[in-house]
Amino acid sequence: MIPLFNYENVYFDPASDHDMNTIVEQKYIKELFENLKQKLGNSFYEFEFFTLFSHNPSVVPHSMNSLQKNKVLFWFSEELGMFPYQLVDAYHVIFKSYIQKETGNVYSNPLGFVNEFSEARNKKSKQKEINIFFSGNLNENRRELYKLLFFRKFRLMKPLLIFHDKILRNFFKLLNLNNLSDKNNIFLFSKQFKAGLTYVEYFDYLLQSKFILCPKGFYSPETFRHFEALHTGGIVISEKMPQVSIYKNNPFITYKDYSELKKIFNQIQKNEFDLDSLRERHAIFYKNRFTTEAISNRITGILKEHLPNKY
Repeated sequence: MIPLFNYENVYFDPASDHDMNTIVEQKYIKELFENLKQKLGNSFYEFEFFTLFSHNPSVVPHSMNSLQKNKVLFWFSEELGMFPYQLVDAYHVIFKSYIQKETGNVYSNPLGFVNEFSEARNKKSKQKEINIFFSGNLNENRRELYKLLFFRKFRLMKPLLIFHDKILRNFFKLLNLNNLSDKNNIFLFSKQFKAGLTYVEYFDYLLQSKFILCPKGFYSPETFRHFEALHTGGIVISEKMPQVSIYKNNPFITYKDYSELKKIFNQIQKNEFDLDSLRERHAIFYKNRFTTEAISNRITGILKEHLPNKY
């Protein structure tokens, strides 16, 4: 095991896909454990914490066979969200991002934030003059989104919709048009994760936007963008989130398909949403669920619930 952040009981599991120095949420993990140590006090050292960053749902963590006491696993990066049946007996508690259900000693866990957020988060809020903002990777799941936004911008080209999707995709590829913004909305596509705007540019757009479009990544509706939107006071437009405790009663505007998303765009254009009410509900949700303090409070409560004899 590789010790983390100079703690004697926090480790990076070598079964991870990457070295810890390349993990995009490294600063979040460090902040989370600082909060946990503060909230747990001396009881923090009653546990052995392991962090795993693997996309492989069948991965065998090196910590699985460890004989250390009160093992707690934090598993990030596995976007398929498979339930870790093979691990439930090896750990006292498991916190796993992207999962679709919680049961026994396995709990959902927020993705946290990317490293660049640490420097950007203290920027002052700006006047929100942009209606809807999205900037991200044009992965396979977002092809239909691209098509919706393209014909929303170029309405006179809608007759092309008679053509098969394969022909349209080749047409879009030839155009190589990554900016589908219009008068009041910013829609930008890139060719891979973190390959478009600089983070400073991206964060400035977040601060200026009323609504933040948060389409799913390659597999899961959970994204770092949800956290960033909440922090910057934006209203989240999202596919439906997993039915787990961290997203219970969330205030997001959700859609199940792109015909519903099109209706949401029209509602925004017609000013049909109560912005003040939505902003207030998003702010409360962020404070109670997604700040590092709120996350560490939840984790502390769960650890106490599963190991009451230690307190």
